[in-house]
Amino acid sequence: MAEFDDENNIMSGLRDQANKLKYDRPRVKKIVDSAHEKSKKHKTFLQTYKEDFTTLFLMLKAFVSGRYKGVPWSSVAYAVVGLTYFLNPFDVIPDFFLGIGLVDDAAVLALVLKALKKDLKKFRHWEMQQQPVRRG
Repeated sequence: MAEFDDENNIMSGLRDQANKLKYDRPRVKKIVDSAHEKSKKHKTFLQTYKEDFTTLFLMLKAFVSGRYKGVPWSSVAYAVVGLTYFLNPFDVIPDFFLGIGLVDDAAVLALVLKALKKDLKKFRHWEMQQQPVRRG
């Protein structure tokens, strides 16, 4: 039961922070780009979430560019705040603690990906529809 309460507290905090970013697309883009670069440096650690993480970046970049409008702002906000946490080197377990510094980051990102599961699936479907049909 305590684990469920912790998850609710984290998501509530993410929601509060997200409302501050609602109309700031340039800041959203900067956060997405920075988190994408950091994720490339920690490929092994984030391997478990590779497919969803890649889809998340593609979805957010398509949203920021205006190409994809099928994601609700609340989902964008959760994602951006989760990525902001990932970028913060001085979070619950500071990133400079080798071996364990990214454990809390991975936990937050896992919560975000879980919350956005339907949105990621919807984006994958949309993305496939954007591919031109090849006839051979």
